[in-house]
Amino acid sequence: MYLPTIDYSASLLWMVIRLTRTNNRPIDAIVDSANYVMLDMSQPMHTYDANKIEDKTIIVRYAQSKEKLTVLDGQELTLTTEDLVIADSKKAISLAGVMGGKNTSITPQTSAIFLESACFDPVTVRWTTLRYKIRTEASTRFEKSLDPNQNVTGIMRFLKLLDDAAITYTTQGEITSVGARAQPGHIKVTLNFINKRLGTMVSAERVVDILQALMFTVEQQAIADDTLFAITVPTFRSTKDVSIKEDIVEEVGRFVGYDTIQPILPSLVSCPADLHAPFRLRHIKQLLSFGLSMREIQNYAFYDESFLHTIEWEPTRAVAVTDPVSENFKRLVTSLVPHLLQAIEENVAQYKQLRFFEWARVWQKEKDDMTERKMLAGIMFNQGQQVDFYEAKALLTQLFELLDCAIEWKQVTHVPFPWFVPFQTASLVHKGTDRGVAGIVDPLFLKRICPGGSAFIFELDGDFLLQFKSVSKKFKPLPKYPAVNRDISMLIPLPLTVDRLPRLNKG
Repeated sequence: MYLPTIDYSASLLWMVIRLTRTNNRPIDAIVDSANYVMLDMSQPMHTYDANKIEDKTIIVRYAQSKEKLTVLDGQELTLTTEDLVIADSKKAISLAGVMGGKNTSITPQTSAIFLESACFDPVTVRWTTLRYKIRTEASTRFEKSLDPNQNVTGIMRFLKLLDDAAITYTTQGEITSVGARAQPGHIKVTLNFINKRLGTMVSAERVVDILQALMFTVEQQAIADDTLFAITVPTFRSTKDVSIKEDIVEEVGRFVGYDTIQPILPSLVSCPADLHAPFRLRHIKQLLSFGLSMREIQNYAFYDESFLHTIEWEPTRAVAVTDPVSENFKRLVTSLVPHLLQAIEENVAQYKQLRFFEWARVWQKEKDDMTERKMLAGIMFNQGQQVDFYEAKALLTQLFELLDCAIEWKQVTHVPFPWFVPFQTASLVHKGTDRGVAGIVDPLFLKRICPGGSAFIFELDGDFLLQFKSVSKKFKPLPKYPAVNRDISMLIPLPLTVDRLPRLNKG
């Protein structure tokens, strides 16, 4: 604000006494009134001698590199481009939010002033004070983040002090504002939301009284079995610590008193942990390792991009890592089969028969989320000799018998992955739900890593397998009498499968 004329005089005695008691040195009525407003309202203000300002123009800008400014305490500062300054058309006249410049200070010859009442960014002010090791009453307050709409009130308070001191002055034009004014915050919250978060039974009237005491404007509306509060938060709180519903809950809780809230344990359904899952996993691995002569492998949770290029396969719904350690390992696995095929490629030169399995997690994209599952995958590989589907099936069936899990093998005509062969691939079904897939690897696909080889691959839902308890071994005494065996031969229709014979016998 510009005051084209003002009388220079000493402050009244009462103001001198109050400033002295707050460790502030009285100077004159103009400077003392600005300091008094700062102490009274926590709104820092600064006055400039208007006759020392070029073109009677004030702007806010960042300092130029190595720009010089001598502040009121006599220090000459070399500014950086990160310092915010108040300047006229030619030079910096104040270090914004910290200290004014000596080149525009108030003197007994001052007859016109510019009045500054601002709200500077607290972070910028903080860094400036640390950079030059200057801390003032003004910078301390700006660092605390002031009410952005209090600066106009500060100017009105300053002019009132001049009137009380009978100091003659004139104003020209209205208050000039730089930047947009902050708007009050608006929050909607229900009474049930507040009580559920606090664990209380506070009434709607009590909530309104608390918020109005904090200078919040509250409108309440009755809705189905609840009360909706439409709250307007003043700028001195909305720009700081009250912006969401949980902040309103906190304000109500402060007034109610956290010590008055009775602690009550929530009612939860207790589900004991499955302590047997690790033992079942150990039994599964023991069967695969010792019973089926398979070797366990462990790999990274990421695809090897170079190997995917070798087998000419692009995974779908793969989750990419934002900051991968290597561009060759940037996507989480969606299937364990590429790991098994890579193990075959790396070992086929030393061994003609290989059997591997892996127990690990896989991840897949699901719209805006992703799923994580445990999987068990295995491969049986022969070099120069065909792997028989039914022999491999019989070996894998031992795993299901160990878990007492009834799995139905259903032939697949449309394979889910390019490494399977149609009509030599089965979907493993349990009670109508697919729990895995198994089948012969396509020779053309396998030729990409080891020509002349044959392989059988299975991939199962690991979480599903852990649901079953391992079958306990039962022993019975040897028979007293020798067994009597009987061979039965019969003719059956061609459409009748072997799978149906036991059921016909029971019938």
